[in-house]
Amino acid sequence: MQTLRLILTVALFSALSAGASDNGVAGLSSLPVAAQANISAALGRDGFEYYAHPVSGGFEAHSGGLASRFTRAAVEVNSGSARWGLALRAYGYGDALKTVHAIEPLADKNRVEYRRGALTEWYVNGPMGLEQGFTIRERPGGKADGLLTIALQTWGELKAVEDASGGGLKLADRDGGGLLRYTGLSAFDADQQDLHASLRVQGQRLLLEVDDSHARYPIVVDPVVQLAKLTASDGSLGLTISISGDVIVAGTETNAAYVFVKPPTGWKDMTQTAKLTSSDGTAQDLFGIRVAISGNVIVVGAPGANENRGAAYVFTRPPNGWKDMTETAKLVASDGVPGDTFGIVGINGGTVVVGALNATVNGNQFQGAAYVFVRPMGGWANSNRVILTESAKLNASDGKADSFFGSAVSVAGEAVVVGAPFANGGTGAAYVFVKPPSGWVDMTETAELSPSDFGGGVGTSVATNGDVVVAGALEAGTGGSAYVFIKPKNGWADITEVAQLLPTKIGWSFGISVATDGTGHVIAVGAYQGNGHENGAGDVFVFVEPPSGWQTTKQYKYRVFASDGKFGDGFGYATSFSKGAMAVVDAGGGSAYVFAKQ
Repeated sequence: MQTLRLILTVALFSALSAGASDNGVAGLSSLPVAAQANISAALGRDGFEYYAHPVSGGFEAHSGGLASRFTRAAVEVNSGSARWGLALRAYGYGDALKTVHAIEPLADKNRVEYRRGALTEWYVNGPMGLEQGFTIRERPGGKADGLLTIALQTWGELKAVEDASGGGLKLADRDGGGLLRYTGLSAFDADQQDLHASLRVQGQRLLLEVDDSHARYPIVVDPVVQLAKLTASDGSLGLTISISGDVIVAGTETNAAYVFVKPPTGWKDMTQTAKLTSSDGTAQDLFGIRVAISGNVIVVGAPGANENRGAAYVFTRPPNGWKDMTETAKLVASDGVPGDTFGIVGINGGTVVVGALNATVNGNQFQGAAYVFVRPMGGWANSNRVILTESAKLNASDGKADSFFGSAVSVAGEAVVVGAPFANGGTGAAYVFVKPPSGWVDMTETAELSPSDFGGGVGTSVATNGDVVVAGALEAGTGGSAYVFIKPKNGWADITEVAQLLPTKIGWSFGISVATDGTGHVIAVGAYQGNGHENGAGDVFVFVEPPSGWQTTKQYKYRVFASDGKFGDGFGYATSFSKGAMAVVDAGGGSAYVFAKQ
């Protein structure tokens, strides 16, 4: 199926400027158009006032200053005394369009559909206005000369004026005053690839044109939507991110971490709930360059603290919720020395793991190490902020200089995974450590996970759910890669990957970040130099395990990007999963984004 989407809304200077409604729509108008549409649709599904109700000859729906009427012949939108009507007349290629016939509309809650075989014309009503879309299940018949075109007839007192982008209209009265907006044109194919789309006004006809020359049929509706864009109150956000349930923590290298709590109305553009800082911080600490969260506990890395010895800070949620605060506890390595850069953090339950990628081990400079901290019996909180040292130190049995073991860490259940992207002569590896029955002790790895090929930076990023490990390899091939490892039946052992997840193009820095959901069946891979919204802003690719198991593939399930991304933003620099939501950092743009499967 192919989907074209347009949004018909009251202009912000008209009915929508009246203020927030009772259902929390305040601020939606500042969201990117795609986010407006999906949040508006969700609110509309839950609001009886936005439902399409039967009237003589069809259905009628209301939204703010809009009254929309759906009949067999057409759709008519009224704003005050002004009317604008439109009716689908034909679709196909170029000038050889196939005429469509009038058909009775069907309504379900806030959605109205006109079903015409392979093409469904649909409308969704909500607090931001009326969204229009077209779903095309198969390529139109006939010779495909020119652009795929959908032709609509318009009429009424309002004149359509194209905007400069070619993706929308202003509907103006006789005096030129804008009363309605018709905007947000987009199209996607089965591979979640953007299709170039534009609209043209031709007298009383409105032509929606799409270049589907490289589209793959059957074409499906993109089910991933941007739910929110998160920004810090001081505008500095975007190096690392972690999500747990309804709480996101995002960090920067400017000595702060920011907490965002999902409001009752759902994710939407917002500023932070709390700002976390260290009580003893200095400008050189790099506090916030790495963050992690599990439940009500956040850990923040500061690898530049104390002459680059590094430190990690633990924050526990106060009884009344997150607020601006300094740390509950401070974690350091008992054997730390200047230059270790201890501060690459991960957490699961009561276990914190911290990497020190530049640590010297057995005389090997930059071999790296990792440290495990177990929550004390009385909890992390202590009134004197006692500095805590590790419960165990983790090393690679085959460690060598310049391995940078500890560049990435992940912990789930009884397993800790540590990345060493320059181990084995630059091939890289991920090391698995399984907690002994008696508890964590100084140890070397339970298993070393290595690529079957040369790899190239395996362990740049790592993520695990305990049974599945995914390791990003930023230098693999010509565009990066991600390697998937599955725990053998008898437990973790030295193995190679079962699959590689590959980029579709070269030079995208694919694998800079990885994440997996709790099942291990869904993996996200960041490509911060990816194409983004056709402008090099960066991407995240989501892969879903097929029924036959993980296999080497370039075929991702979803591609997500920032709707307002710009070249060089670095979207995808960090990625995190929790409960069906995915948080992504835009490293250069200073923002973080939340996505969910619709």
